Amino acid sequence: MKKILFIFSCLLIICPVLYAAEAAAAVTTTADKNAEEYYLLGQAKAEAGKYAAAVKEFDKAVAVDPKLDKAFYEKGNSLAKMDKNDDAITAYTEAKKLKPDEGKYQLAEAAAYRKSKKFKEALIDLDAAIKNNQNYAEAWVEKSLTLLDMTNTPDAHWSADRAIAASPELADAWSAKKDILLAEEKYAQVIPCYDKLIEAYPEKTAPILGKADTLIKLEKYDEALDCVHAALKLAPKSVEALLKQGSLLHTLDYNFEAVENYNKMLKMKLSKQARVEALQGKAAALISLEKQEQADKCLKQAIQLAAKIKK
Repeated sequence: MKKILFIFSCLLIICPVLYAAEAAAAVTTTADKNAEEYYLLGQAKAEAGKYAAAVKEFDKAVAVDPKLDKAFYEKGNSLAKMDKNDDAITAYTEAKKLKPDEGKYQLAEAAAYRKSKKFKEALIDLDAAIKNNQNYAEAWVEKSLTLLDMTNTPDAHWSADRAIAASPELADAWSAKKDILLAEEKYAQVIPCYDKLIEAYPEKTAPILGKADTLIKLEKYDEALDCVHAALKLAPKSVEALLKQGSLLHTLDYNFEAVENYNKMLKMKLSKQARVEALQGKAAALISLEKQEQADKCLKQAIQLAAKIKK
């Protein structure tokens, strides 16, 4: 009988403890689930471009689970998208506290520091990331851009080269190299960088038109015009490409074609500034064709429109 009473007493003690432990585990599981749900909702809103709303969801996630480092990281990314770099740095710092050696957290914080012109702090983050992974190409890219902003072009070149060596197909590495060479006005060396970017982004006009601009600086106008034609195949109504085409046609003394180009533009829905540039370009081509009266009309329209822009 005593043994039965002893066992019963033990059960009275153990059962509540077990029940409490199970209840605590259930609460923890529910909390973790809610934190993950808030995190996923924040990600969805960020992907939709609703960054302020995303930040609120990430805040809810870390309120439920203060150790959810990825929520702090994504919060920082959303804040960075809104150019709230100081707030982004605070979020990235919280993520780093939870995972000090996570390279992408160090990289993101470094980028925010660079945008805030806190270059020394950016380099500390980047050096830490690179120390953990010497072939971290994205970190080498960010370091090259930081050094370029500090006007340290020799080290910027070296960092960009390290990025390219680590990941030859990384477009951002070639873009960084391009920016450094442009800053040094080494235009002939820029062309291969643009070729890599065109290869990486065959559907985009920006690298093609960038190459055209560089070829213009090298006075290779025919090649530049070929680039513009390629851009217009991708985007026939690109105002930037059409303006460049008109200018190049005029430079190459294809003035009838230049006038036709500008006439086509002036039938389009343009911003006031683009319309002013088209009118000015058309006037220049008409002057070369010795059609002064028509040129004067274009210039008059351009002057009147420019005055409205200033107001």
